[in-house]
Amino acid sequence: REYKNNKLQIEKSIQNVLNHGLFINGPEVKQLEIELAKFCNTKHCICVSNGTDALKIALLALDVGVDDEVITVAHSWISTVEVISIINAKPVFVDIEPETLNINPDLIEVAITERTKAIVVVHYAGAMCAMDRIQSIASRYGLFLIEDAAQAILTRDGSRFAGTIGDVGCFSFHETKNIGCGEGGALLINNNSLSDRAEIIRAKGTNRKAFEN
Repeated sequence: REYKNNKLQIEKSIQNVLNHGLFINGPEVKQLEIELAKFCNTKHCICVSNGTDALKIALLALDVGVDDEVITVAHSWISTVEVISIINAKPVFVDIEPETLNINPDLIEVAITERTKAIVVVHYAGAMCAMDRIQSIASRYGLFLIEDAAQAILTRDGSRFAGTIGDVGCFSFHETKNIGCGEGGALLINNNSLSDRAEIIRAKGTNRKAFEN
């Protein structure tokens, strides 16, 4: 139904890509990065292949790695935990609130150890986590805060959008999400040097211009 309602616009956009031949980080991707960052009032948006890559790049850009502990929840798609294990860090699970199905902030602090390096919250089904409390805990213990906002793109808490409050916000454009393109993802970042590092990781260690014409 969505395709039928937007058939002419979609086919025109596809034809434009075929005409210019820039299939990797072309002008359409750049335009999405600019518009999403502007809409969410963040400095940088970096588009990637999928939401899983967004989470993995976020962890790597924050230098989370071997034997670091990452506090998160099991009530999420497997990617949230998968990426933590892939980089040889250790997921530490805390329970969710039965009312919101989001991470219970009362349980985060007791799960922190000397190895804890980051917290990954999951905004579940369009409901935002208690970010003020969680951000306060992360700041008090010097922990990175990553938002898995794959199910909450454009969700707001007052004037703040999901994915713009922590160090990095991660999104999915999988067909099952609010905004779908088949497969895709993005990171929202306010810190300039962190954004540069994420872009380098996305481009396998090269400058992004190596992938642009």
